Amino acid sequence: MKRFLAGTAITAALVGGSVAIATVSPLGIAAARNAPEAQTAEPAGRRMVLQGVLDELVAEGVITQDQADTIRERVRERIREYRGDRGGEGRARFREAMEQTVATAASTLGMEPADLVAELRAGKSLRQVAEEQGVDPAVLEQAVVDDIVARIDAAVAEGHLDAERAEQAKAKVPDRVARLMDRARPAGAPMN
Repeated sequence: MKRFLAGTAITAALVGGSVAIATVSPLGIAAARNAPEAQTAEPAGRRMVLQGVLDELVAEGVITQDQADTIRERVRERIREYRGDRGGEGRARFREAMEQTVATAASTLGMEPADLVAELRAGKSLRQVAEEQGVDPAVLEQAVVDDIVARIDAAVAEGHLDAERAEQAKAKVPDRVARLMDRARPAGAPMN
């Protein structure tokens, strides 16, 4: 599972509460899948399936609890081995994608990226910031969409994303960005 469907990544990021502008970057979100925190255990859904199967086998007397624990630990070890030490690189790519998207939005708004982030941390939505800056929110929205689509195309050209997934992701970008424009975090909430 080296690649993560970009459109799904966008949705997960929006629900999960990443940095408002940067969260919509499918490349950054895909890179975040390789972050060290994501490598320490299986995703919750798979973990629950594995746990359920092992519990059933123990209950049926097919294996002992010690065997189930050994299997669970061996699976975790294999996952860590498979993923290797890509977390630092993935985190760096994610951070770079976030910075690029914030820079695009800030440039469109005639602001410094740090000032835009401060406004978002203060609880404003992108639409509110655009209106305060005298920029048509539709212009900001389109600039962010264009930036993300360009990065998806670049990922295809570099061989990091296949063309079919890229098209699926690009089809979802306008809707995701439109919803992102009105999303505001409570003032002072962490922007992780």
